[in-house]
Amino acid sequence: MNKDNKSVLFLTGSFYPSPSPNAICAKRIMDGLIEKGFSVFLVTLKNIHGQKQQEVIDGISVLRIKNYLLVQMQLFFTRKNTNKKSCFLKLTEFLLRFKGLLYIFFWPLLSPIVVWRYYKSSYDICKKNEVKVVVGVYKSLEILLACCILKKRCPEIKFFIYSLDAMSGSILPRLLFSDKIALYSIKRWERICFTKADSIYLMESHRSYYSQDRYSVYQKKIRYVDIPLVDVNYNNNIFVHDTSNSLVFTGSMGRATADPHYLIKLLRLPLLMNIPLKFNIYGNISMEIENDIRESGLLNDKIFLLGNVPHSEIKDIQNNATALINFGNSYSCAIPCKIFEYISTQRPIISFYKIDEDAGIPYLKKYPNILLIKEDESLLEENANRLKLFLEKNIGVNGAFDLGDVYYANTPENMVKEILREF
Repeated sequence: MNKDNKSVLFLTGSFYPSPSPNAICAKRIMDGLIEKGFSVFLVTLKNIHGQKQQEVIDGISVLRIKNYLLVQMQLFFTRKNTNKKSCFLKLTEFLLRFKGLLYIFFWPLLSPIVVWRYYKSSYDICKKNEVKVVVGVYKSLEILLACCILKKRCPEIKFFIYSLDAMSGSILPRLLFSDKIALYSIKRWERICFTKADSIYLMESHRSYYSQDRYSVYQKKIRYVDIPLVDVNYNNNIFVHDTSNSLVFTGSMGRATADPHYLIKLLRLPLLMNIPLKFNIYGNISMEIENDIRESGLLNDKIFLLGNVPHSEIKDIQNNATALINFGNSYSCAIPCKIFEYISTQRPIISFYKIDEDAGIPYLKKYPNILLIKEDESLLEENANRLKLFLEKNIGVNGAFDLGDVYYANTPENMVKEILREF
């Protein structure tokens, strides 16, 4: 590789102003590379109707390609203010599910056309700008397959996989009433992509999963890093605290990923019903969870659904919380990226967990102001009291912790150093 060439291309499924957690992590790394003098290019999907095809964001040259056809339809109908809007959205949702059935034995592949679009755009950028390193940020299989094709066409290019999710160890859908089809399919794709990649960046929390014998052939390629969302230089002087008990959740909420049912039960207990307390939810919420909240009788009393807000506003929302809320899940390889944003704010954190192997617990236990609550039905009264005491202790408290030594592995600087070793 030409040591003087300092150009890197990233591929993501989304980007600002509406980024996924994976794109937020990738952006932190891109910013770090730009500080080191790199030219950074990005190919991503249009995820807002009418977005510019090309622009420069914080020094990153962004190229947006057409999204999946049915997603384009969803984006178009979402902005329409008509009586038929909900019907059109339900139709596109049905068609997406139907298309998923057509590709059932190739899951999670949904669109060979999108693979081609990623590949063609990446190839043109690499040739025009003499890019030598391409980083495929996994959540979309289409991205990694495009990188595999690019690697075959241009073997001199180094192909890195950057995966915040354990490909075959993440939450899998039930296809034809079984998760075996999805597991078999994703393992096949994982073998193909891992074989083609020059380096594979995986999360430290997934080390035990990828230490299984079937991954021994890839060990020389694998680099273990961590989620790079802790900001040790966070300005904690901008806090403007609410004097009420304000619990804040930011992110997507669903049964498999962030299920608030245990907190709902706590909030219905007399001990917490009798104190002024607000649970504010910002972000997407599944219909199933929304129905649970409505049926609890707490909607617009204790629980408030405040919808999506721009990511640029999230920091101020988190800063004004008495405590930030996190929900674990039942998958030991799944870790919510939001906990690292929470840690950066130095606000009190309340984290619920379902299993003792929850991947977020090792990070949260190191945090100076944390309340961990096991979702145990037999401990409802005890946990309600712990929650009440924690809130009383933290109203108006402004944290000031030194996170640098404890969470250095979770800074973008750590990942940037790992990439620099490849040059």
